[in-house]
Amino acid sequence: MKLYYEQKKRSFGLLETNELLTWGNNQLPLPSLNREDALFSVQMKKQQKRIGPIVGFLTSAHKTKSFVGNRDTFIRIHKQLQQTGGLIIVFTPFGIQHDQIDGYVYNSNEEKWVRATTPLPNMIYNRVATVKQEQHEQMRKTFQWIKEKQIPMFNPHFFNKWETYRLFANNPNIKQHVPQTIKITDKARFEHFIQTNQTTYLKPIYGNKGSGIMLLQLNLDETITLRTNQFQRKLKSLQQTWEKLSPLFKKNDFILQQAISLPTYQNRPYDFRVHVQFHSNQWHLTGIGIRCAGTESITTHVPQGGQILSLSQIDSTLDKAQVALIAKQVAGVLQHEYGNIGEFSMDIGQDKQGHYWIFEVNAKPMIFDEPKIQQKGLQNLITLFYEQSLFLQEE
Repeated sequence: MKLYYEQKKRSFGLLETNELLTWGNNQLPLPSLNREDALFSVQMKKQQKRIGPIVGFLTSAHKTKSFVGNRDTFIRIHKQLQQTGGLIIVFTPFGIQHDQIDGYVYNSNEEKWVRATTPLPNMIYNRVATVKQEQHEQMRKTFQWIKEKQIPMFNPHFFNKWETYRLFANNPNIKQHVPQTIKITDKARFEHFIQTNQTTYLKPIYGNKGSGIMLLQLNLDETITLRTNQFQRKLKSLQQTWEKLSPLFKKNDFILQQAISLPTYQNRPYDFRVHVQFHSNQWHLTGIGIRCAGTESITTHVPQGGQILSLSQIDSTLDKAQVALIAKQVAGVLQHEYGNIGEFSMDIGQDKQGHYWIFEVNAKPMIFDEPKIQQKGLQNLITLFYEQSLFLQEE
């Protein structure tokens, strides 16, 4: 059924009806409004005497814009949800009121976001963009408020690379797929790991999209080649390398990870992005994308110069059943440790002997560029919205 937006009150209502309906997690009554006050409508589901769902997208406030977030992605999800019914409201901690939310909804007629007030969401999708924003005191209070109101929310937070490594390394089914990794705590540990592994990746424990990653290569003459996605530099020794990098370790936590020799496409290594989602009470492998490092890149991340490949472009014996098994084992560990994990992505590589290695997992995966994976991912996401908000997907 249709719900109409009234611009003057920045709220929604029903057109000229005497039917008593409620909406939102706290089931507030829906008011009626006059047709001349209706600016645009949204398609909603009716389930007995309530309509919905209201899906809250939690994000951060912006200094100059209405909110922080990938608007194109939000609009894409909005359009998919509207095909079967449901309202997305994007909100920040500052939009939380006693029994309602002040946020932004998408006006498809004018293709813009407008201010709106709704009851409490039926479920919340955590779209906070950075770890710093997520760990802000105001956001922590918001998470506590969501917990007290018992509103379902996924995903709970960004993953810590060191924490997830330890979880996987201690799991008998997954440990064989995890490269050697240490958390940098002192100079001796740092130097010993590089001497043992020769080629290692240096990663911030909360980095994403390949940001902050460095590649360290120990050469035969004991020099160190340090590479990032932006530059390359040769250092005289491990001592000089420590002196160069240790100021970073005082500001943030880093790990060193054994580099795995990967197959190449046009002399550039490639690996796989695996999208995993939960619905219908089980984990699903949504799709596998192939990412190849750029000419000057040390990682395969597209924002860092990586390239998207198709399966037909590579000489790979990709075992989808094996990848799916690993993905579901990883999902089980994450779900057991963190609770309501609705989706994640995984960077996984296959070495030249055919063995699979988990490089990292991402709590808030980007929308995949491959059309089939993107569409399937959207459909799975909408299914999960309905399930967590307790609205039936079928009419």
